[in-house]
Amino acid sequence: MSVETGRADSSAARAVPNLRLPQAALEQIRADGERAYPGECCGLLVGTMDPATYDVVRAEPCTNLREGEADDRFELDPKDYLDVDRRARNDGLEIIGVYHSHPDHAPRPSRFDAEAAFPGFAYVIVAVRSGKAAGMRSWLLDDSGAFREQVIV
Repeated sequence: MSVETGRADSSAARAVPNLRLPQAALEQIRADGERAYPGECCGLLVGTMDPATYDVVRAEPCTNLREGEADDRFELDPKDYLDVDRRARNDGLEIIGVYHSHPDHAPRPSRFDAEAAFPGFAYVIVAVRSGKAAGMRSWLLDDSGAFREQVIV
């Protein structure tokens, strides 16, 4: 509780949930990033989520419709999104996030990422340097439009 406002402390209320990413999904994301280099890969994260944890069951690759601009941005094919969503629902799961690569750049959200992001989705970004996956971080866009880093466990 804040002494100044008499309200619950917002830092506890805004704790960022962890992202549980199994080895198979992590390897899929890295491989997709390396395969797409020097362009950007993109895909969807399928699993479950609750206030404490986003639990990825699988990573599903998708077509990047911005292939000509692929080194700078990505756009998921809506047909892929619908197919992945259908399969996820059939398995009792849901789409909980997106992944993509940043060729020769840090795994932090770009201005374009911020403009295209949806609050509540996990955004996993894999850095790919000279064709090899280098680092990976996950981000959540909060309701105020700010990205907050998720711990990948």
